[in-house]
Amino acid sequence: MACLLMLAFTFEARINFLGLKLISNWKEKQPFNDKVEEVLKRLCLAPDRTTRPWNAIARLKAFRDNLAHGKPDETEFDEVIYVPNGTVEGPIKLNAEWLKYCDHDSVFNTYDDIDAIWKQLLEKSGIEVFETLTRGAGELIGIKG
Repeated sequence: MACLLMLAFTFEARINFLGLKLISNWKEKQPFNDKVEEVLKRLCLAPDRTTRPWNAIARLKAFRDNLAHGKPDETEFDEVIYVPNGTVEGPIKLNAEWLKYCDHDSVFNTYDDIDAIWKQLLEKSGIEVFETLTRGAGELIGIKG
């Protein structure tokens, strides 16, 4: 869960970075999908979002929204269910919706997909990886006096 959530945040941060660098009057607070569309349009990209790696964006967004905007899930059962004495777990699985995103292969595939998208976006933008790094400069000057 933590890895997928960080991937969702990372991808949006990367879109914001590209938007700031490539689009005048970039609006960081606009809806996520609008930001992605604006960056893709600026880069003249129209990827097939139903296939890898591009379908990872919708999966990450759905996962992130599911966590951020969780809702109660009520289900009615009209059957008798026997649970052995001394056990807490019954035959009904009470799993959260977001758990379906968290299997091992899915998480690692999503990581690979987001990395591949980032590399493609950078290449198309002409921005070098070095330009994406946080850096700074400074100096100390001693004054005798």
